[in-house]
Amino acid sequence: MNQTRQLAAIMFTDIIDYSNLMQENDTQAKIIKEKYHQNVYTINEKYNGNVIQFYGGGTLCIYKSAIDAVHCAIELQSIFTKDPQIPVKIGIHTGDIIFNGNEVIGDSINVASRIESLAVRNSVFISGKVYDEIKNQKSIQTQYLGLHYLKNVDSPIDIYVIYNADHAQKTRDLLQQAGLYNGISNEPKNSWWSTFGRNKSFISYGLILILMLVSLLLYLLNNNTGNSEDTAVKTIAVLPFVNLTRDLEQEYFSDGITEDIITQLSKINELKVISRSSIMLYKNTKRSIKEIANDLEVVYILEGSVRKDGDSIRITTQLIDTQTDNTVWGQTFNHELKYIFEIQQDVAYEVAKALHAKLTNEEKENIRQISTRNSEAYELYLQGLYNLRAGTKEGLDKSFPLLRAAIILDPEFADAYAEIAGYYIRQGAWRGQLSPEVARQEALQYVRKALELNSELKSAHTRMGTIKFWFELDFIGAEIEYKKGGDSEVYGFYLLMMGRFEEAESMFNEVYGRDPFESHDRPHRGITQYFLGNEEEAINILKGGVSLHPNVLTGYHKLGKIYLALGKYPACIELLEQGMQISNERLPSILSDLAIAYHRTGGHDKFTELLAELNLLQAKSNKGSPSFFLAQTYAGIGEIELAFEWLNRAYKDREVELIWLKIEPQFEILHSDQRYKDLLEKVGFSMQ
Repeated sequence: MNQTRQLAAIMFTDIIDYSNLMQENDTQAKIIKEKYHQNVYTINEKYNGNVIQFYGGGTLCIYKSAIDAVHCAIELQSIFTKDPQIPVKIGIHTGDIIFNGNEVIGDSINVASRIESLAVRNSVFISGKVYDEIKNQKSIQTQYLGLHYLKNVDSPIDIYVIYNADHAQKTRDLLQQAGLYNGISNEPKNSWWSTFGRNKSFISYGLILILMLVSLLLYLLNNNTGNSEDTAVKTIAVLPFVNLTRDLEQEYFSDGITEDIITQLSKINELKVISRSSIMLYKNTKRSIKEIANDLEVVYILEGSVRKDGDSIRITTQLIDTQTDNTVWGQTFNHELKYIFEIQQDVAYEVAKALHAKLTNEEKENIRQISTRNSEAYELYLQGLYNLRAGTKEGLDKSFPLLRAAIILDPEFADAYAEIAGYYIRQGAWRGQLSPEVARQEALQYVRKALELNSELKSAHTRMGTIKFWFELDFIGAEIEYKKGGDSEVYGFYLLMMGRFEEAESMFNEVYGRDPFESHDRPHRGITQYFLGNEEEAINILKGGVSLHPNVLTGYHKLGKIYLALGKYPACIELLEQGMQISNERLPSILSDLAIAYHRTGGHDKFTELLAELNLLQAKSNKGSPSFFLAQTYAGIGEIELAFEWLNRAYKDREVELIWLKIEPQFEILHSDQRYKDLLEKVGFSMQ
């Protein structure tokens, strides 16, 4: 590919703490991001700038002159300080850049990026080279901030701040807080750093000596450790690929590419790959690569970006060894969208090669498998999956027509059939909108089609296992399918319901090893610890889940359930009320636990109100297993006969939550009753 070189002014901009803004107020963050993008494009055009990349809350722009770049930065900051204010920092440098196809590279890019990282809120930091070009511009005022050593930049750089009168005092205050302003003059002074940085001959021999010593140390270490790195399991996390497409609604595509690459890498046994749900917490994060690696306990980080333009796609990747901060491998792929699967395969092969992971013939064959050749169907599938996993009713409702459209375009798209089955399973679960029987019938036809198309499809076997477990109470058949599916989280939940707590713990620990921040298995991992007698650990795990995922109702529900079982009634009430308020959902399971807690604390009016609500839900339908939870409520207040009456009704209606019958703490009062033992046998627990 031809390369062209040119001299340019490079400007990096970045929204400070953008990921925190997204978490605190998603709506406001979107307003801010829209204003940010719109003004970056508009003002850049005014000053003949070119927006090269968007990445999370940041941009890379280039200009033909430093004067244009600085004027553009000043105008942008003037806009960003007006409501709604956007906390942006900007860094500018000039130097040679290289156009390698659609990619821009060069040392000057790194320098500009490092200057931006040094900047403070709503400031513009520039290098000495930029200052030399704009110092005669009377409309631009500057303040010298001294020589600074920047990461991965050999020599120290003179740094200036644009110091225009409209917000000079505010800039001065921020600089003082950051320790960058000490009333220094507008011109560089000689300093130890200056002398040392400019006298290269003074340090050249020292650098050579240091390099020789480091080389010797590495040689000794390598000889002592042998080839352990080649044979050890390599730990890796794939960070969410950045969406560089101008259409902000294309997040589903970059997220989908990220997940597919994770899936491909997970097929390699010598790699331990962090799962999707944990890495998605780092979407638009400001945490450093090193910090993320420490969080996830991995050595290698794969990061990248996706730019989609019609039927063309550009994916950049970079594999980083976080222990050395070196790039192990990197590549840019420019192809038509129809070759997206080949790109994902290439990434898996190249990462394995870079990490010296040996691929078996079976692993190579698994990586070569392609789910569809229809790029339009693939896009619809990614959109459907993105909405399905949003965890909201709105997302669930949006997912089905997208997935359905995917299989209309490609009737042999097995993965899409499996996900539609998953949609119907969710609709028949504790917060779904369908009766168990309707959900079972619909899910079954799609999962059978998926297995007809691909008998080895793991997700389809997992869905079939859940149909057998939840809707058919075929526990033996469910376990067979779960083992074929290989999903440790789902299988762990099954083992928990069966009362096989040590086996469940083993499964959940396996999930935790590759997915430490997962939101769904954590509550059940906590409940498992409760049944193993580790009550304090159970509460700590569940509290951690609520803290990590404050908008996920399951965490509140399961922690409230444990508080109820331990007699911590005020804590139970506070938590469950909070969970219902956050989610705006009133589910039979939570109403039941809450009713019992109020009854045991003397809140009989509130108990009567919640019991009436449960009865009303039961009269409407068996969605959400209301009969089962009426039985739980009556058992919880000692009304044994009413508890059995509603349990028999739940069994007659084949309510999904019967899978909790064996381990639900509120049913302990029934354990010595023969009717309970008979019901366990009818449901199928006696076979386990």
